[in-house]
Amino acid sequence: MFRNYLLLFVLFIISVSARAQHAATVTDSAALFREKALACSRAGKPDSGIYYSMKVLPIFEQRQDLRQLCETEWILAGTYNMLKQYERSSVYCERGIEHAGACGDSLHLALLLLTKSANLTHPNQGHAPKEVLQLNKDAFRIFQLLKDTVRMAHALSNIGVYFAEAKDEKNFDSAIFYYNQSNEINLQYGRFQNAGVVYDNIARLLILQKRYREAIPYEMKAMDISGRTRDFEMLKKNYRKLITIYDYLDQTDSTEYYVGKYAAAVDSFFSGRLTSALSDAEAKYETQKKQNRIDALTKDNLIQLLKIRNQDLEIDTKEYLIRDQQLMLLNDSLQLANQTEYLQIQEQTNTLQQEQLRRLKQEAMIRDLELSNRKLEVNRKNLVIGLMSLSLFALGATAYLYYRWLRRRKETQLQDAIAAEQKRATSALFEGEQKERIRIARDLHDSIGQLLSAVKMQLSAIPSGKEHYRTSLLLLDKTISEVRSISHNLIPEELSFGLIKAVQELCSQLEEAGQLSVVFSYSHGQLKMDGHKHAALSLYRIIQEVTGNMIRHAAASELKLSITETADETTVIISDNGKGFDIASLQHTSGIGWKNIRARVSLLNGNFTLQSGPAGTLVNIHIPHE
Repeated sequence: MFRNYLLLFVLFIISVSARAQHAATVTDSAALFREKALACSRAGKPDSGIYYSMKVLPIFEQRQDLRQLCETEWILAGTYNMLKQYERSSVYCERGIEHAGACGDSLHLALLLLTKSANLTHPNQGHAPKEVLQLNKDAFRIFQLLKDTVRMAHALSNIGVYFAEAKDEKNFDSAIFYYNQSNEINLQYGRFQNAGVVYDNIARLLILQKRYREAIPYEMKAMDISGRTRDFEMLKKNYRKLITIYDYLDQTDSTEYYVGKYAAAVDSFFSGRLTSALSDAEAKYETQKKQNRIDALTKDNLIQLLKIRNQDLEIDTKEYLIRDQQLMLLNDSLQLANQTEYLQIQEQTNTLQQEQLRRLKQEAMIRDLELSNRKLEVNRKNLVIGLMSLSLFALGATAYLYYRWLRRRKETQLQDAIAAEQKRATSALFEGEQKERIRIARDLHDSIGQLLSAVKMQLSAIPSGKEHYRTSLLLLDKTISEVRSISHNLIPEELSFGLIKAVQELCSQLEEAGQLSVVFSYSHGQLKMDGHKHAALSLYRIIQEVTGNMIRHAAASELKLSITETADETTVIISDNGKGFDIASLQHTSGIGWKNIRARVSLLNGNFTLQSGPAGTLVNIHIPHE
């Protein structure tokens, strides 16, 4: 028995190793084709690069080899960009970015970001969209983490191009800054040709800004690099830019000098072009012959290698099928042996089971009867207890709810009674205060005022001529005026002509004091409230208290007061441009001014709002009509 299981395990290990070897062979072949695709793309054979990439792409997708998949998609994106098929290139960029992020391939993620940026800045686009800047910044950060300085310079140069050509964020100074950063890396690592192109771009931007003198050193550096690298096409461009610069600067000698340089470069270029073309043709012919031989050998080797691998695969497949058949036969024999043993055991246990079943059935019947009787008894008790509990709960809930209702009703009645009593007490207090004001005002006017007038008449009858006599008359006039003012404040006479007239007189007194400017506006000359003397007087006292507080504490230069009336209510708005105050402090103040204002508004069944800040204080009072 143990030998059979051991044999089965060995056959399983052999089949797994065969499958792994087959998978490794397929993966190696696919990787070989991917390298071939990359080589073709770099050699200027985009069609062959696409052919080989498309051949291996399904294999990597089936194997879910994300690293190989994102590298292949990067090759396809770059090749389609080379062919100016930007939409297809963008599709493979998006796929490659997703796969590179999933497998953590930072290098190819950054390379795909650069390719996507190049697709967005193609000539048909017209201008570089804002996404280009972020793509290049992300790529630069990744290259910086990988310490890939050459590609860092490439990303910085692309950012400079963005700022030079962007429609909404064109910024030549930023472009020059990133160009200079790119060139620091180019010069440090000997990439002189790239440095020359960047210097030429900086000079072009300075020319566009008419900063010709600043452009000269950059174009000189570009020209020097073009001469050392023997890049004659770039050298001619450098000469043309220098001619343009010196022409704008009206430096005729320098302009003519570089015109001569440009003409000599053109002549030497065309004279040497024929001989170089012949030598290039011969070299290309020999190179092509060698390349054809290498390609033929490579193709033959690949064909032979694929044939051998296909034969190996066929052999492995046949061996795998034979092993599977052997395993199936071994399984069948093991199943037959197990079934025989099982039947023998089954026959021995059948008789015992039948006897046990009979005994168990009898015991089960007895237990079922006992359980059913117990369940009936328990159910009956549970039903009685449940009904009693439900009744008690319902009774308790009803009693509790009734108690809560009575308590709330008593609390509401008590609160209403307290509020009514407070309102009556406050009303009585203000009414008593008003009566006392009226009594004091009349006493001042009728008694003290008449006595002072009589004293003035007596003094006036005395012949004048002494200084202390005139001073006494002036003090007496001032005393009479002060008594009249106090009497007026206690009960304003203008209130008999309406609230608007009384408030106008109050505003005039405030302005005459010279402390601030008062602006008073109103919508009606006669108010409905004038028919209710008590309400009009209370509202007048409220206005008097609010304006008094503003004058004493706000340090304002202007006070605005308006009274408007609708069919339902009278609205008073008072504001100043003073320093304001903390409204929360009114809860802790010992003064009674604002408390009296709120109490008077409440007696009139109105509402009162207060806002205050550094820009001043605003008071809104709304009094409904009865």
